Amino acid sequence: HIDMEVNYFGLVRTSKAFLPLLKETARSKSAAYRPRIVNVTSVAGLTPCAFLGPYTASKHAAEAFTSALRGELRAWGIDVSTCNPSFHRTPLQASGAAMLNAAWTKASDDLRSEYGSTYMSALTHGAHYLMTANAWDPVYVTRALQHSVTATRPRSQYLVGLDAKFVLVLVRQLPTWIFER
Repeated sequence: HIDMEVNYFGLVRTSKAFLPLLKETARSKSAAYRPRIVNVTSVAGLTPCAFLGPYTASKHAAEAFTSALRGELRAWGIDVSTCNPSFHRTPLQASGAAMLNAAWTKASDDLRSEYGSTYMSALTHGAHYLMTANAWDPVYVTRALQHSVTATRPRSQYLVGLDAKFVLVLVRQLPTWIFER
């Protein structure tokens, strides 16, 4: 529930709150820049990820909202972009294994019994490896955001991180069953 509240509903409320100002700026001929919205989602909003269902669902919702908003605001001359980072070195990324352990601790006895501690240990190890061994410097996200707010013609989507760019191509082109094994 908290994932949807922050990652989707918060994004929607913030975007809607600024729409009157953005439309007013779009009507003004003296504006130095075209008005724009840049929503930071995640590469997880473009492809599902096992064990992160609520998070990826919230990011998918944010992607859909941003795409719809892009079409709706085009007539106003308001640019709408998404920034989709993959794993970058951040406090959230660094605490991934700890968050998994906290969720495991809160899980019911039945659920912990069903999955078992060996499963949880392997999952925590895999998540830690994925989130640390493949983490990029956050400066790449900063550069993408800077471009999205200063470019004369910003892109509609900024995929940040080589894994975001190349793995996403594979996920979209190869059969689903390959990634769901």
